[in-house]
Amino acid sequence: MTKFHTYNVPRKTSTEASVLKFLYKTTSCKGNSYDKNMCPLYHRQKVRLYAKEINGAEAWAVCVMRLDLLSSVSVKALNLLTELCYNVNVMITILDYGAGNLTSIRLAFERLGVTPYIITDATQYRGGRILFPGVGSAASGMEGLKARGFDKLLQEAMQQNTPVMGICLGMQLLLSSSEEDDNVQGLNLISGRCTHFIREKDPTAKIPHMGWNTVQHLPHPLFRGVEQNAAFYFVHSYFVTPENQDAVIGTTDYCGEQFASAIAQGSLVATQFHPERSGEAGAKLFANFLEWEGACS
Repeated sequence: MTKFHTYNVPRKTSTEASVLKFLYKTTSCKGNSYDKNMCPLYHRQKVRLYAKEINGAEAWAVCVMRLDLLSSVSVKALNLLTELCYNVNVMITILDYGAGNLTSIRLAFERLGVTPYIITDATQYRGGRILFPGVGSAASGMEGLKARGFDKLLQEAMQQNTPVMGICLGMQLLLSSSEEDDNVQGLNLISGRCTHFIREKDPTAKIPHMGWNTVQHLPHPLFRGVEQNAAFYFVHSYFVTPENQDAVIGTTDYCGEQFASAIAQGSLVATQFHPERSGEAGAKLFANFLEWEGACS
């Protein structure tokens, strides 16, 4: 059980160290258990007051960015602390299934003024848009998804027309299957298959495809305001081929292939590239996703 202590609210200050010291001491979040109902009302008011004094959202973003780097503070505690201080209206939920570092993605949304809610189990989902990132192998990714109940969560989200965005491995796992790891079965939310680049088609191409490359896109709300042939950052050895080519909304040329670098079907969108590492173009994509209501036009 988390213990709460009373501390005097520090004077108004812009120093990050004071912010961290106060929030860390007043929460004592050193484990996975955190019962916000055990927090006295006066304590909540003190934290809210201090957050307001140090210039609200901007200072809080700094706190969140730094606080979760402390190994003794769990993701669950961080999320609930955010909710406690700001009564955050969850706009976007990021799925953490052990397939990659989510820090750059979280920071990308915070720069847009949105604090994402990171969950490690489907039972923690509280609504809102879903971001489904991932790096690594298809087999370990599917194993992590199923172990946390995210496979069913994503299926339900599609049925309810909840906007979902997959990134990199997240995009690949949306399809029916992958050549990787002896033909791993995917989520089958979009019919199609994930295949490996064939080096013989371009012996000069390096695999994995790593670095900046351009995307030729079709009209879709995800690409609203994004220039044609804008450059995005890629890191992958496999690419997706949907059965229905109408699902392809962006293409990229590499290793003798013109592959689908962005797809969409119903309330699902996905990119093979990493928007969080793609500068202004990537930030625009995330901003568009936050506004998108799940329709393709």
